[in-house]
Amino acid sequence: WRATAFLEEARASARIGSPHIVDVLDTVELPDGRPMIAMELLHGITLRQLMSGSPLTPHRALAIARQIAKGLRAAHEAGLLHLDLGPDQVMLVERSGQQDFVVLLGFGGAQLLPPQDNAHRRGVVRRMTLPGGRHEHDARADVRALGTLLYEMLCGIPPFDPRDPSAAPVPPSQMVRGLSRRLDATVMRCLRPDPAARFQTMADLDTALAKVGETTSEAQASGGAALSTVLRTLAPAVASLWAAWSAWTTGHQRHVPAAR
Repeated sequence: WRATAFLEEARASARIGSPHIVDVLDTVELPDGRPMIAMELLHGITLRQLMSGSPLTPHRALAIARQIAKGLRAAHEAGLLHLDLGPDQVMLVERSGQQDFVVLLGFGGAQLLPPQDNAHRRGVVRRMTLPGGRHEHDARADVRALGTLLYEMLCGIPPFDPRDPSAAPVPPSQMVRGLSRRLDATVMRCLRPDPAARFQTMADLDTALAKVGETTSEAQASGGAALSTVLRTLAPAVASLWAAWSAWTTGHQRHVPAAR
């Protein structure tokens, strides 16, 4: 039964059709009964290798998180949960000239549940273990997992201390100077211990991250426009100062006696 379920989920993940999910090329059962999955060969690094204990810039972290959300959203809409998302399950490759293109791994080892309803046609038996030993097995667990990854990308450390897993994480804005309040609030909402207080679907989180990206772009554009305005305002004064300096130095040189 386990081998059959393993292959069934692999075939299901192959039907997701998202560029952010690793392609499953074939599924077979070996003569000894063991299942085998053939996946696309990826050339890149994992998110863990990229971070290496150091934070990423907010812009880069957000770009990676948005792609993860899109991949998970497609999986959820196809009825598949991940429930094992971590930095080793996120591959970063170059694709069509784009650096840090996200491809998610780890869908091939879970087991499918029987169909239940139209909203959640499929799920996986695997459960996500949360701080305090609690378990979750719905879409909101993947929301929390993505929030955990985004926190670590921004801050360079995981949000939860293994020595005190029940302790509330420090908001990223207290660790990263200049972090937008909207991004800070989005991350902290993902990490709330009560699933009902988080984003309820990956689509909701995907939309929230897109709005954070829009706000960041607008702020950058506004800052650039403000700088241009300041430079235009200062340009005449700078030009006048330069002309005065040039005139003074020229006149000074004329009155300096020649060395004998």
